[in-house]
Amino acid sequence: MQSKLRHTSKERGQALVETALSLMLLIILLMGMVDFGLAFAHRAALANGARSGARYGSRFPTNCAAIEWAVVESLSGTLILEELADLTYDAENPPAWPDEDLEVIVTGCGAGAERWDELTVETSYPYRPLFGGILGIGDIVLSSTADAYIAGPDQIMQDP
Repeated sequence: MQSKLRHTSKERGQALVETALSLMLLIILLMGMVDFGLAFAHRAALANGARSGARYGSRFPTNCAAIEWAVVESLSGTLILEELADLTYDAENPPAWPDEDLEVIVTGCGAGAERWDELTVETSYPYRPLFGGILGIGDIVLSSTADAYIAGPDQIMQDP
């Protein structure tokens, strides 16, 4: 009686095929996790930008363009916008919009805005998955909305 197990070449080939199939599945799962993590980071940046714009707008509600630029300044240096070193807002000569895909919509601002009115800042950006072509995923539009009540302009303290 022979106690040694003998592996035939068919068994070794079967193990190789099983490993290859398992590895492909694991790689696809890993690519999906990376894309999901990046989409989550983009969404968090958009939410922070919308909140920053709403916070700025609650104090300075009359200039809608400045509120939009508060959002852009918040997004500067994130995954959405590269670092904008010379970012300064000039009402008379506003700079070019930094990214045509980024959309910022501000409602409730302008000359007619009064204290305790509601101000809404909505941001949206199309996220392009890294492995979208491989996984069959197209662009995903991420968006975030922040609401704030207008508290009125900051009061500047002056020395008597």
